[in-house]
Amino acid sequence: MRVFFIALALLFVFPFNVGASDSKTTPQTTSNKPERKAREKTANGVVKAVDTAAGIIVIKSRDELIFTADESLLKEINVNDKVIIKYTEVSGKKCANSIKLESKKRTRR
Repeated sequence: MRVFFIALALLFVFPFNVGASDSKTTPQTTSNKPERKAREKTANGVVKAVDTAAGIIVIKSRDELIFTADESLLKEINVNDKVIIKYTEVSGKKCANSIKLESKKRTRR
């Protein structure tokens, strides 16, 4: 099941490049719109899958969210950890800027 989620995540992160052409032959259009800086967003949830080699993390919040992340951000993250991810969306992909483990608060009885 875990392998399925990782494979599914890879399909979203690395879509097939069917019919890709060289940028030298494709005319590039310029836009007069100023480029807007991506706004940082926050998501939190439980880690469902981590692939450090591919740089992918899948969390379950309200929905299942797939993020790309640098390998250094993923090295301390494990499945079932509760995390807070700050990310930006670039070309429809969620790119994690920081990942923090939520503190595990213990209550006394």
